Amino acid sequence: MADRVEWVTDFARFVSVGPQWDRLAVGPLAPFSRHAWFAAWWKAFGAGRRLSICALWREGELAAVLPLWRRGRRLEAMANVHTPVFAPLARDAEALEVLLDEVLRVARAELALSAVPVEWPTLCALRSAAARAGRVCHEEPQHTSPIVETVGSYAAYRSKMKSRWSSSERKARKMAREHDARFDLVSVPTALDEQLARGLRVEGSGWKGRKGTAIQSSADTLTFYRSIATSFARRGELRLSEIASTASRSPSTSVC
Repeated sequence: MADRVEWVTDFARFVSVGPQWDRLAVGPLAPFSRHAWFAAWWKAFGAGRRLSICALWREGELAAVLPLWRRGRRLEAMANVHTPVFAPLARDAEALEVLLDEVLRVARAELALSAVPVEWPTLCALRSAAARAGRVCHEEPQHTSPIVETVGSYAAYRSKMKSRWSSSERKARKMAREHDARFDLVSVPTALDEQLARGLRVEGSGWKGRKGTAIQSSADTLTFYRSIATSFARRGELRLSEIASTASRSPSTSVC
């Protein structure tokens, strides 16, 4: 079968491949591999960078893609501290191999990827591609993403976590008793802008606001998270959680 490699360097072209992109963005990488995630990332953090996305087409279908940007002869992942996990998307191992070989051919100085999960096949594929290209593969630990495995029933998960949740559940009962707290969990947003504004105010009201690391402390970061929320809400895939006091007119605490 014939493969065709395309380097996407124009944002309009990037937008146009969205439907094909999302057919690959399934499994444990979603939602962090969705086209909307990277479109929001580029709008927020792409200033001064050169878009350089490697796409592998097979029989008219997108078979693999790696979202990158270029700095001179160096290619870097479209990822930063706001990225929990990052990896190429590929239909199968063969498509991933072809994609990585092409990327390493073009990245003459360096290919820098971050937040690649150590337990996924992607890392082994990267090592193999580097060996084929005669390149050195340097790996550094970065962070541990707080991702919760959701396979199985809630009852089974609740049973396993019961001892760890006792303190939180005691505080929840105290909030309900003393403040008429209402817990609105994993719900479809009904007034997105208003709910986001409440959540962002709370997120920046403590030490993060004082340290300048809250979302609203950076225009780029605020743009990113607002874009993410808007895009996923439009698809019907956004859920928000809030803790509100029924004794007041607005939530006393809000978590998005």
